[in-house]
Amino acid sequence: MISNKVKADVVIVGAGIAGLYLSKKLEEAGIKYFTLEKRSKIGTYGPRILSLETIEKLQIPTEKLIRPIKEINFYSPKNHKISKKGEEVRGYTTNLEDIEWHVFNSLKNKNNILFEHNVVDFDLNANVVKTSKGEFKFKALVLATGVLGVKFRDKLEISHPKSVFCYAVELNANDEITTILHNDLAKGFYGWIIPIGENRIEIGIGANNLQNPNQKEFHNRLFKLPYLRKYKFHKHERINAGYIPTSMIEKKSNHNWIVIGDAAGGEPMLGGSIHKCIDEASIASEVISDFLKYKVSSLSEYEKKWEAHFGEEMKNQKTVRSLLDKAKNEHFDKVFKKLQNQPIDGKGLINDLFRNIVINVKEHVES
Repeated sequence: MISNKVKADVVIVGAGIAGLYLSKKLEEAGIKYFTLEKRSKIGTYGPRILSLETIEKLQIPTEKLIRPIKEINFYSPKNHKISKKGEEVRGYTTNLEDIEWHVFNSLKNKNNILFEHNVVDFDLNANVVKTSKGEFKFKALVLATGVLGVKFRDKLEISHPKSVFCYAVELNANDEITTILHNDLAKGFYGWIIPIGENRIEIGIGANNLQNPNQKEFHNRLFKLPYLRKYKFHKHERINAGYIPTSMIEKKSNHNWIVIGDAAGGEPMLGGSIHKCIDEASIASEVISDFLKYKVSSLSEYEKKWEAHFGEEMKNQKTVRSLLDKAKNEHFDKVFKKLQNQPIDGKGLINDLFRNIVINVKEHVES
């Protein structure tokens, strides 16, 4: 049992990838913190795609990397294919659970991560967080609670990020990173394939604007997608389902608080991502350090640094998100048919390539 009114410079709510990476950055800076986690242990299962830059930032050991990405495929509703491939490794697939454990194990003082501490209230005027086990006095509060995890949003005067429901099935097969655009079945989003092991893949679908979404409906839509139909009768080894954020909240910080990670919203095109979580944690760490040293008077400085780092990219992604929401299947098919024999620009992973494909849809959507 934690005694009441424990004092720390920083209280972080949530020990997902954003909260854990911020814990690491604060520890490196010598800042006293506690990270509160309502679960009994860390680890969120789920396949993820990492760029080489993110792998380097996190210093992920090679045994945590599942498969190198050398080929990325895109399919239109009528199965027109656009592909980017070569000998160069563009990134790796991995498991979020492994990444979170890697960051957790890199902490020198793991006792600062407090499990089974469910936040029941907080007072921004008194700078106090109340949990199921005690109270914590803070100078800076960071909410890294995930897309559905911020209770008391009214106290922060922030909205909830727009979210998309996703449904995925794991099965035994071998395939490449793939995105399937189909706005009848995956409205405003897409279907996907992620290799997650030796002869094992995850196939999934996400969609906006579905009334009362249920797993049976998503299951049926998933196996109607072109290219994924062939997997309908494979044995389903595991089902993963949940919401991911596809918009940003407008206000991410104030005098004594910051919201980072999926709680603040995902990338409009793709949803939550590890690279965004760790970059936001790094920015938050810098601002908190300056705040505690009285170099800045408010944590609102986080907004300025966030905008400088992410602003242009998020603006571009919102444009593509709007096109994805409005496009019809015939728009995708026309563009894919035109581009399928042309090389795709872009050195990165899905974001870079996706943007360069979808932007070609604009003339068809607006005509």
